[in-house]
Amino acid sequence: MSIESMQQSTMWLVVGCRRLRAPFWWLLCIGLVLAATRDASANGKFPEAGQVVVDPGDPNHLVVRTTFGVLNTTDGGSNWDLICESAMGYQDVEPPIAVTKDGHIVAGLFESATVSSEAGCGWSKASGPIEKLYVVDVTLRDPETAVGITFEAEQKRTRYWKRDPSTGSWDQLGSDLPAGFIGLTVDVDPTNPSRVYLSGIGDVANDGALAVSDDDGSTWDMRAIPDTGMSAPPFIGAMHPTQGGALFVRTAVSPGRLLYTDDAGLSWQDVYQGQGILRGLAVSPDGTQVLVGGEKDGVQRASLSSFNFAKVSDFVPMCLKWTETGVYACGHIFLSQGVAVAHSTDDGDTFNAMLCMKDVRGPLQCPADSAVGQLCGDPWEELNKTLSKTPCGEPVGQGGAGSAGSAGGAQGGGPASSSAVSTGGASTGSCGCVVVARSRPAADRAFILLVILLAGLIGLGRKRRRS
Repeated sequence: MSIESMQQSTMWLVVGCRRLRAPFWWLLCIGLVLAATRDASANGKFPEAGQVVVDPGDPNHLVVRTTFGVLNTTDGGSNWDLICESAMGYQDVEPPIAVTKDGHIVAGLFESATVSSEAGCGWSKASGPIEKLYVVDVTLRDPETAVGITFEAEQKRTRYWKRDPSTGSWDQLGSDLPAGFIGLTVDVDPTNPSRVYLSGIGDVANDGALAVSDDDGSTWDMRAIPDTGMSAPPFIGAMHPTQGGALFVRTAVSPGRLLYTDDAGLSWQDVYQGQGILRGLAVSPDGTQVLVGGEKDGVQRASLSSFNFAKVSDFVPMCLKWTETGVYACGHIFLSQGVAVAHSTDDGDTFNAMLCMKDVRGPLQCPADSAVGQLCGDPWEELNKTLSKTPCGEPVGQGGAGSAGSAGGAQGGGPASSSAVSTGGASTGSCGCVVVARSRPAADRAFILLVILLAGLIGLGRKRRRS
């Protein structure tokens, strides 16, 4: 079954579950549906990158989340080292990550958040009020300060948190979100750090909603996101870098939709309908252009003044990140011909291999008694058997207009591979392998949230029976 067929079937089953009136049976139905589809796709957990983050204090420090851990470079991409999942305190999920100006990597986990120390060698989970809470998403409020959202099933509560950069403690900002709201993503307005946006599922009819606060979470205003909800979850994909109140939301279904608001969610424009799932989304640093893409769409570009999208590359992006030094794109071991990270200096027309999966050096060099030193050796030996055999950057097709040729290496970010990777968007790579990708972070988060809800209801029922 293709990825799209599996997700379409899942969507209709979820819609069927919603007809059940009793909350317990409704949640049980959805939990079983998502568990079944998640297990089916998890059998094909191929190496893939899913998020690129650039250190706001050092453009040569890049962190990439993958399906097998986190990759770290401090020399602009010349050398990449692995931080394994077990060292960070998780397994078989793809956590949201952020990097603060002091170089600390922050990841949201099923229980608490974890933060790096000792240049990535050491890791510690947050203690205090946020301990044991599911950290759904993390981002930066400013270059020094990480923020995140949590969800608690039994209380049906979403909360907004800030990490103190001087003490490392996490404290709630403002008040709880309206009861029943399930937060999925959080972002902060680049023009006003007190303005916060959360996308998620509202309590009424399970419709999609945007929660907006202009005062660091003290008060929240709920605004509907049209035609989104439990069967088409809304995720904030990108913020406008210079225009306050402007942001993009994408739906985590196939075909995906891209929505845009320039008035903080009071009104919305449907600006793009994908052919498949939309994996990557990025806005240019000057706020004039937007890129979007996925397996079936390649890389599409449009001006924000017109939203007339045109295909500019056949590269298959699993994520997109647009900075002053160019566009970074995540890759898949098959769909992207073994490229983990690609880089473009011509606004997405051409992508060069910045990191081939076979070129990961191995675990980050750390003291033997550190978390990485103790836990990453054995997983790397098994992983390297797969990565080392992967060819990289073999073109199998040309992109759209302007996609031929090759671009230079990352500006100010070390040399990139000279091989152009304007690879085709078919469901098979040059190896001829049929790809069955596992569920993406958006689906993982939705699955975990629903399991938490179900567990909370069961636990509450047990307490009531005992009393």
